Amino acid sequence: ACESENSGGVLAKKKKLFIGFNAAIAALLVVFLAIWLLWPAGGDKINFGNGGFVFIDINPSVQFSVDGNGNVKKITPLNEDARIMIGGRESEFVGKSAETASSMLFDAAQRLGYFKVDKKTNALLVSSSLGNEKEEEKLNGRLKQAFKDSFVSAGMYGVVITGADSSALKAEADAHGITQSKMRLISNAVSLGAVISPSEYGSISVAEI
Repeated sequence: ACESENSGGVLAKKKKLFIGFNAAIAALLVVFLAIWLLWPAGGDKINFGNGGFVFIDINPSVQFSVDGNGNVKKITPLNEDARIMIGGRESEFVGKSAETASSMLFDAAQRLGYFKVDKKTNALLVSSSLGNEKEEEKLNGRLKQAFKDSFVSAGMYGVVITGADSSALKAEADAHGITQSKMRLISNAVSLGAVISPSEYGSISVAEI
C-alpha cells in the first residue's frame, strides 16, 4: 500500500512538472509571437539623424530632402524631364515618407511612359545621403523594395539599382545636372567601353546606360 501511495505521489509530481513545463513553453511562444508581430517591417528602424537626401534617377532625376523622421521636406527636379514629370505638384510629396514619395514618383513616371509593361529595360537608380553609411544602406534597401513592389503591382519587369554618392564626383555631376550616383554609373559604363558623350549625360536614361 505504501509503495502504491509513493508511486502515486511521484506520478502527481511528474504531472505537475509536465504541466508547468508546457505552460512555460506556451508563454515563451506568446512572447516570440508578440515580438514578431510588433517588429518593424523591413528590419531595423532607420536613424535619419538630422535628415539628408534621397536621389532617384530614371532620367528624369529627382532629389528628396528628408527630415529626421524620414519624411520629405522638399522635392527638387534635377533636370527638365523631372520638372515636366512633377508638373508643379511638389507640395503633394511634402510630409510623405521617403518610401511613399518614391511610390508616388513611380506612378508619375509610369503615367508619362518611362515605365511600360512591354518594355524589358525598365530601370532606375536609387541612392541616399545621411552621413552614415550603415543607415544609407538600410534606407537604400527599403527604397529598392518599395520600387520593386511598385513594378510588381503594375505587372512590370524592372531593375532597381542602388548606388553610393561620392564627393569626388560631385563637381562633375553638378556640372551636368545629374546625381553623383548617375555620374558614377556613367563613369563605370565608359570604363567598360560604352561611348557616352558629356552632352548626353543629362538626357540618357539609367536603362540605356
